[in-house]
Amino acid sequence: MFCHDGCPGEMKKTEGMHHFVECGLENVFIENCTLFVCEACKKIVPLLPDAERAMPYITEQLIQKTGRLNSDEVLFLRKAAGLKAEELAKMLGVDRVTVSRWENAKSRIEGLFDLRLRKIVLERVLGPEQRGAARERNERLLESSYNGHITSERMTVRLPPAFVIAGIAEIEVGASGLG
Repeated sequence: MFCHDGCPGEMKKTEGMHHFVECGLENVFIENCTLFVCEACKKIVPLLPDAERAMPYITEQLIQKTGRLNSDEVLFLRKAAGLKAEELAKMLGVDRVTVSRWENAKSRIEGLFDLRLRKIVLERVLGPEQRGAARERNERLLESSYNGHITSERMTVRLPPAFVIAGIAEIEVGASGLG
């Protein structure tokens, strides 16, 4: 496989860390991502995971993170749950404008609504095997000194094997975990 029209270099397959901004979050990295690197110009082309299949793994990480959710994370979780802003607002007992303000960083999501959003998403998105650990983590958040600070800690996501777009090639990865 060759790089591009103006580059005579050949692409070599390797594995490495990929900053997965394509998911809509700035703090998500994929471990053991299949990468193609041009020997000549050093261009790196990642083999991206299927976004629909990767979403529950990223969602699990977000639900279990410490600190309050930031605006991009609130938006990501709402979309992961398949909810319109109005639907989420009704479930949380707020108006649609409040949800919009959280998602556009016009105001911070309050602690109780943050935890309720995580619970809603946990039940709607995660499979039974993922729910247990996420529930335990959320209970520990409630019991701990939940300081309510918004955090954007780095999240390293490990996806199951063969999570690639349209089966172009394989991506070799394992179980999820924070990094």
